[in-house]
Amino acid sequence: MPRRRQLQEDSIRLWLETLPTWKRKVLETLASTEKPLTTGELLEAIDYQANINTLYNWLGRLEQKGLVKSIKIFMTNKKAWKLEDTIKSNIKSLIEVM
Repeated sequence: MPRRRQLQEDSIRLWLETLPTWKRKVLETLASTEKPLTTGELLEAIDYQANINTLYNWLGRLEQKGLVKSIKIFMTNKKAWKLEDTIKSNIKSLIEVM
């Protein structure tokens, strides 16, 4: 199994600079909390600047890349999202600087 490469801080910073403001706000919200947040809570945090399907699909792509982890909410079709611990501190510190 190939080793996973460590993300460089400069690479993450450049990526964050190119993101739309609502995506940056989602990452900032996820980085500032310890508990998983539902998609609805994230929509409220960004003042509904994005469609729920757009947000859900974007978080799914981040999960495929290993940046976000989803948790299925018991007996519902809802999910809660949480940043992976390996990248959480990097994103938190970089967003504070921006």
